[in-house]
Amino acid sequence: MSANNLDKPQSERQQWMAVLAKALWADFEAVWKNCELDADYTILRQPETGLIMLQGRMGGSGAPFNFGEATVSRCTIRLLSGEIGHAYVMGSHRQHAEIAAVCDGLMQS
Repeated sequence: MSANNLDKPQSERQQWMAVLAKALWADFEAVWKNCELDADYTILRQPETGLIMLQGRMGGSGAPFNFGEATVSRCTIRLLSGEIGHAYVMGSHRQHAEIAAVCDGLMQS
């Protein structure tokens, strides 16, 4: 883990990851291409798609219950400079997860 990662408040990183995860792929891809960033990285966890269980609560404070399942994609990368980027995105778009992980790594430095 890089020293810069320790300097960033967790809430700041959570905010940028929320934006990356919620972005529409077409918009995200266009911005990524316009930035022309050439990040050298290795993939630690290949982009993969799976299911997560969603839980709900009645009234926001009742006992939790299983609401259903959702599809998510995830990826983990390591930049050549050492930062490790992680991403989870809703849906089955693996390239979205990979590029979001690269952005996470880049934004840590």
